[in-house]
Amino acid sequence: MALSEAVKALAYPPIPFLDGSALCYGVYPAKEGRVALAALEAHLWARFCEKMGLPELLHAAFSPAREENPAYRKPRARFLEETAEAWARAEGLPLRRVRG
Repeated sequence: MALSEAVKALAYPPIPFLDGSALCYGVYPAKEGRVALAALEAHLWARFCEKMGLPELLHAAFSPAREENPAYRKPRARFLEETAEAWARAEGLPLRRVRG
């Protein structure tokens, strides 16, 4: 057995949604480079949607973070339009600029 196969056999299964595949948890292109959103909890996602003016996304937290998803395009467009990190920090939102 190859070492890589042994590692796969013993590794924990991946935790769903922590791979950036959902709207509520991932890295988005932004005006200032990229931003990371970590709104896995319902109350954080609800506040994010409210403060972003996107209440229609309230039930889309775990929908795919893919270009073909209209729900994904909405926050992405907002992040590209305005500088989000300082505003998000002031609002207590789990959004930070990706450095490096």
